[in-house]
Amino acid sequence: MIIPDKPYMIVLGTSHTNGDCMKDNDKSADVDSTAYEQIAAHLGLELLNVGLSGCTNYDLLQATMELNHNGALNPNCKLFVLEPRLQTSSADVPYDLVHSIDYPTDTQSEYSSIGIIEGWGRSRVTQDTVKYQLTETELNRTTTRQQVSENIRIYDPSELKSKKLRDQVGWWFKEANAPTILKAMEYFKHYSGSHHELFDNILKIDAICTIVKLNNIEFRWQVFDLIEEIAELKNLYNTHTTLWESFMNVYGKEIKDEVGMVWIHNEAGEKELNPYFCECSHLSQLGHDKWRDNTLPYIVKALENSH
Repeated sequence: MIIPDKPYMIVLGTSHTNGDCMKDNDKSADVDSTAYEQIAAHLGLELLNVGLSGCTNYDLLQATMELNHNGALNPNCKLFVLEPRLQTSSADVPYDLVHSIDYPTDTQSEYSSIGIIEGWGRSRVTQDTVKYQLTETELNRTTTRQQVSENIRIYDPSELKSKKLRDQVGWWFKEANAPTILKAMEYFKHYSGSHHELFDNILKIDAICTIVKLNNIEFRWQVFDLIEEIAELKNLYNTHTTLWESFMNVYGKEIKDEVGMVWIHNEAGEKELNPYFCECSHLSQLGHDKWRDNTLPYIVKALENSH
């Protein structure tokens, strides 16, 4: 990991932070300039951008601890922004429940020195950010929950409209320990979206907040949607914490309120993709520009507070 030697900001988050965007079924068609690349450039700050596509808040917590361990939370870091999840539609189950083989015998020797940021890393590499990014060989090696668990969709394949998801989930039923997987899915159907899951996630977010603030770095966080869940969480978790003082906005909800949903109807009544979104429901370049505009005032205020 290369730490900037000039004033910089850190943004840690999901595939939205990474700039994932699928165009014409091409999953690698990332946006040209993410919201936070633009924000950092506007502020004259270097950017350490860690977008972990498909991550959970466990992964974000692990990445935060690695950033701290490697000295990234130093006085040159002027701001730390987190873009976490509040809910998921998948579950982690032990690796050996899904696969008929034991853990790879070379797990320790091959992965023991590689962490989540180096191993999973931010797959997005641009000319301006390449000095803080990772090589392709590093991206394929990681020590994370992915070594010890398998992330599964918590649905019955027959209930899924998407053939791709039906095939994916169907594989688990055919190749994995099907009765055990079914039991796990049944449990996680009740867990997903519950107050239990919300509470689990807010604790991880607060842990990240605490680590950052203990290093005397200004901290802010925002989520893509689930504005009603935010209100519930404030009632559930509102004492012995300063987390809500650092909350910015539900940026995806704000964008949808302004420009419409992912799929819209044109004047002829035909369904078409909203230009602010990609086929995968991530934000397009227009969406990232809107994200930048909606978030920049919060960032400017945060930096003013830090002074």
